[in-house]
Amino acid sequence: MAALKKMMNSKLIAIILFFTMAFAQLSQDARMLALNGAYTTVARGYQCVGVNPANLAYSNGFSMNLLTFNMGVGNNTFSLDVINNLDGADLENPNADTYFPKEDLSYVFDDDGIIITTDFALPLPILNFSFLNYAFTTSPKIYTKFGIPSGFVDLLFYGNEIGRDLSIDLPLDIMAVQETGLTYAFSQNELTFGITAKYVLGYFYSTFESVDSSYFRTDSTAFTGQGSFLMKQAIGGNGFGIDVGMLSKELDNGIQFGASVTNLFGSLKWTQDHFLRAAIDETIQASVPEEYFLRQNEFYYYHFKIDSLNAVNLSSKPMDEMIFRNGYKVIKVADLTPFNLTETDTLVVTIPDNGGYLIPSSEITSTTLDSLSSEPLRTNYPSIFRLGISKRYEEGVIIMADLSTGFSDDLGGYDNWRMAFATEITHYPIITLRTGVAFGGAYGRSMSLGAGFKIGPVYLDLGLAYRNGLSANSMKGFDFSITTSIR
Repeated sequence: MAALKKMMNSKLIAIILFFTMAFAQLSQDARMLALNGAYTTVARGYQCVGVNPANLAYSNGFSMNLLTFNMGVGNNTFSLDVINNLDGADLENPNADTYFPKEDLSYVFDDDGIIITTDFALPLPILNFSFLNYAFTTSPKIYTKFGIPSGFVDLLFYGNEIGRDLSIDLPLDIMAVQETGLTYAFSQNELTFGITAKYVLGYFYSTFESVDSSYFRTDSTAFTGQGSFLMKQAIGGNGFGIDVGMLSKELDNGIQFGASVTNLFGSLKWTQDHFLRAAIDETIQASVPEEYFLRQNEFYYYHFKIDSLNAVNLSSKPMDEMIFRNGYKVIKVADLTPFNLTETDTLVVTIPDNGGYLIPSSEITSTTLDSLSSEPLRTNYPSIFRLGISKRYEEGVIIMADLSTGFSDDLGGYDNWRMAFATEITHYPIITLRTGVAFGGAYGRSMSLGAGFKIGPVYLDLGLAYRNGLSANSMKGFDFSITTSIR
C-alpha cells in the first residue's frame, strides 16, 4: 500500500509539473514586472495606462509599443523544495530515512486543494501608444484557473477515513477579453490627474460551480457520495470600466507620490444577441455534440450519486444501481408557474438559499430562451487600488514602494493587501538595472529582477519574478516579460 501511494504521489507531481509548464501568466510590461508592481509613480507613456493614468501628464512626446510578450504560471502548492521533500517520501513508517509526517501536509495543501492559475497578455503592436497627455491602448488578455479538489488530495495522501466527508468541488474559471482604453491626463496646481475610459470586449467565459454540497464519504460498510455541478459558458460580452489616478509633482528632495483605482465599476454582460456570438455560433454548434452546445444564458447541469458501493454489491448488483448519473441543459428561473412545473418534478433543481430554480431547456427555443433570461450572465472585472511613493537620487537611483489591494479574488484579482518595494538604477548610459520584492496579494512573497537597454529611440526591457517565494527553490511559479518600445 505504501509503495502504491508513493507511485501515485510521483504521478501527481509529474502531472502538476506538466500543466505548470504548459501555460502562462499576466503582467503589464517588463519594467513593471522587474519592479514587482511598484509602478504607481514611475510608469510613463502608454505604459502608465492600467496602473496610474495621471502619470501621462509627465510623459514627454511620443511613446509606442513595438512588441510585448508576457508569460508565467503559478500554483498554490508545489515548489522545488516541496517536490524534493515529497518525492520518494515514506508517509507511513516514522523510522524510515525518507519519513515525511502526514501532519506536515497541512502546511503544503490548503482547503482549496491544488489550484493552478494562468494569465496571458499581448498588448497589440503599434496600437498601444501615447502622445503628450493622450493615450490609446488595446490588449487581449486570458485568465484561467483550474485544479484538483481538496477531497481528492486528502484521499490520495490520507486514504479513506471512516465517516469523513471529502470535498469534491471542482475549481475552473476561464475568461478571454480584449481591453481597449482612451486616456487623458492634466495638471492642476501641484498635482496631476488622469482618467481612462475602457471598453472590454468579452470573447469567452466559462466556470464550473457546485449547486449544492458535493462530497465523497467512506463509512463502515460502503462508499457514498453525491455532487451537483453547473457549467456556465458564454461567448460575446460587453463591459466598461474606468481608471482614475492622481500624481504629485516631484518635490525638491526627489520624492513623488500617487494613487489610483483601476477598473472602477468594471463588469461584463454576456448576451445572446452579441455580434461575436452571432458570427461564430454556427461554427461552434457544428464542432461540439448537441448535448453540450450551450446557448447564451443556458447552463449544463450534472448530478451524480454514489449509494452503497462496496465489494459485495459490486459482485451482485449492476453498476447503475449504485452509481447514478444525469446531465442535461438548464436555464435559471425565479418562478415555476409559467412552465407548469413544480418543485417535485424530477428534473427541476431547487437552488439553495432562495436562489431560484433550474429547469430543463432543451425544448425551449432560442427566441423564448432569450426573452426568459431576465438576468444575463454577468462577471465582475477585477479592480485594484494602488498607493505609491518614490524617491529619486542624483546618483541615478530610484527607490519606490507601493501598497495595493483588490476588492475580490475573482479572475486573477486579490482582496488582501500587497506591499512592494523596488529599486531602479539608471546610472549607466546603456543599461538600467531593476529589482523588487513584494509581500501579500495573490502570490504572497515575491522576488523580481530585470534590466533595460536603450538603443537610440528603442528600449528593450526584460523582467522575471518569482511567485510565492523568494528563491528558485521556494517559488511556486514565475512570470517572464519582454517589452520593446519607443519612448
